[in-house]
Amino acid sequence: MKAYRVNKDNNAASKAFNDVIEKYPNGAKVPDAILKLGYIEVERKNLVKAREYLTRVTPIILIRRRRYWRLKNCLNLMKLKIDCELASYH
Repeated sequence: MKAYRVNKDNNAASKAFNDVIEKYPNGAKVPDAILKLGYIEVERKNLVKAREYLTRVTPIILIRRRRYWRLKNCLNLMKLKIDCELASYH
């Protein structure tokens, strides 16, 4: 799975991460898979879907993996961008 991300094959990576989530719903790798799906959606500029993935991840698990702050900053930036885009529609 990580190899797909290194090679920027986001479609294959998405499929692999979703397979992990479906096959092992309570597995230890599920939070990482969800987080990486969120990162992929950020790269695709699909901020609404990215936010859905990133807010599903339990912050306590991410603190242990030292990714919490990166996630928090990413969510704050996405929220700001989404709020700005929504405001421009009014």
